[in-house]
Amino acid sequence: MVIKDEAIPRLLHKAKGATFITTDVPDFWRRVPAHPRYCIICVDMPHERLCEVPQLLRPLFRLAELRTKALRMGKVVRVSRGQIQYYAVGDERVRTLAWPG
Repeated sequence: MVIKDEAIPRLLHKAKGATFITTDVPDFWRRVPAHPRYCIICVDMPHERLCEVPQLLRPLFRLAELRTKALRMGKVVRVSRGQIQYYAVGDERVRTLAWPG
């Protein structure tokens, strides 16, 4: 089944508490509004390096702002090797986090 990008937020809204991970940064980052029922994580990585995504996510989920499902809900996050950014429900300013280390 093919699901179009614009349908993803509606599907996530129905699945309360979902964390959706995508490498399609241009279609989601700063285009999809944050919503309290889900979290979207946009991983800025070329497709040939997708096997590195789990290693990138482990430290991300150790950050105080993203450690639990409850803390992640309502955020759209952009992750790259050098930077973590997010915006949240009720606050569309982009915030930058330091990589845990």
